[in-house]
Amino acid sequence: PVYDVLTFTERLNRALARPNFFSLVLFFFGAFSLLLTLIHGYSLCAQMLEQRRREMGIRSALGATPPELRWLILRHLLPAVVTGLAAAFLLSNWASSFLVVFVSSISTPPTLWRATVVAILAATAAGSIWLKTRSLLKLSPADTLRAD
Repeated sequence: PVYDVLTFTERLNRALARPNFFSLVLFFFGAFSLLLTLIHGYSLCAQMLEQRRREMGIRSALGATPPELRWLILRHLLPAVVTGLAAAFLLSNWASSFLVVFVSSISTPPTLWRATVVAILAATAAGSIWLKTRSLLKLSPADTLRAD
């Protein structure tokens, strides 16, 4: 007797359901980890700038201009940001090949995708530095020195 009669489209959908699910799960966790990385990067920049709040107030009271202060902050944060982004780009190749071993239905992402993620992280770091320094540079030098 004939059993399990399905059209070709139904058989194809059944055969691809599991790989599509794995791809969707990997995409979800990848996007979620990117979101957590962005939040963490912003909080690290914010914490570092908050720790230097008093120093920036004193420098401002001594005559430093806002562009000079912003450049000083950028000069201190830039090496850490560039090192982290370079490590992320280099390790992403290893991590993607590691995932391909476990999930055979996916392929390694193109370099353009990895570069796009690194560019998003760089833009977030630059944006967080810009936003935090904007509020930091509005700080009154008199208020900073009055706290002492």
